[in-house]
Amino acid sequence: HIEITDAMVNFQMYDGKFNINEFTRLLAVGEAESVLKGDPFPNQLTCEIIRAKNLKPHRLKKSCDPYVVVRVRRNVKNTGTQNETRNPMWKEKLIFNLDDPSVVMEIAVYDRDAPDGSQRAFLGHWAMTTKYLIYNPTFTFHVDNKDFKTYYRGDREDGALGFEGWVPLASKGWEEVGDRGHIQIRLLWQHVDPSELTDTFVERRKYTALEQLTQQSQEDKLRFGAWSRLRHWLNHEPFCYDVQRFTVRRTRFYLQDLFRGYKGKPEMLRKNDKLYQCDYVPINFLEITDRFRPKPGSGDIGITTYHVFVNFFLGLVFKFLRGGKLGKAFAQIMAGGVFGMGIN
Repeated sequence: HIEITDAMVNFQMYDGKFNINEFTRLLAVGEAESVLKGDPFPNQLTCEIIRAKNLKPHRLKKSCDPYVVVRVRRNVKNTGTQNETRNPMWKEKLIFNLDDPSVVMEIAVYDRDAPDGSQRAFLGHWAMTTKYLIYNPTFTFHVDNKDFKTYYRGDREDGALGFEGWVPLASKGWEEVGDRGHIQIRLLWQHVDPSELTDTFVERRKYTALEQLTQQSQEDKLRFGAWSRLRHWLNHEPFCYDVQRFTVRRTRFYLQDLFRGYKGKPEMLRKNDKLYQCDYVPINFLEITDRFRPKPGSGDIGITTYHVFVNFFLGLVFKFLRGGKLGKAFAQIMAGGVFGMGIN
């Protein structure tokens, strides 16, 4: 019997920061600072795109016109185009102002001349969370050979951290790793005087809680890679479960801030330095009794970690609908959205 009591699922927006994104950022900052040991935090990322080899063009083409797009959250830059080659040479530097180690950087290669007449065709991509440039540059897909060089704290006179070498390209679903070709890059993250920052990109506006959650979801997809690999891993964890009952008591879901725009309800209603809590959708009691056991007669001693997660969420949704909570949740969402439209 597994029991969870007094749980809370809280989507909160305060001071322009969505709590899920901010928590991810603070974790990454803590990991980075443990390595920096008081050194100034990096604020300029230099991404040098050197060359690529064995790019895989569309099946209807023998060659391609490749160029590279580097995405650092909402800041996107690209290289020039090399014509009619599967082994292009760029040697171009793209510079980004960046001081958030939770950011996921994506490097994607496209064919300028798509066979279907569209503006471009996807050839392959690679990604990493920038915090690893500080404390473990090898923690990413890379070709481990004599050309792969890492730069840790104290290795370079300019204080830059990062690596250079070949990394494999993969499909959008993170399959065919390396079969899409390889790209040689140099990533250096260093601290420079703020007056010397050269990137002219400036955030044009603030972002709502829902927009920030969408951004977090997009980066999580890049972090986790192929869902099939995660499912395979959870299915092969050395644990089996045979749970007769799963109980959740006194659970609260705070949903309004997710749809209120740029400010959360406590921040909007703050008076005399007192913070007001959002309304919530309560689930006082929820019990699942038939989803965490192997099928009778199957001969299995238990179910896998993957099936525990899947069955829990399926059971949660089923109980949520049967308990009449959907209407309350929808009312909270609508109230938050309408209130946000009137304030922002």
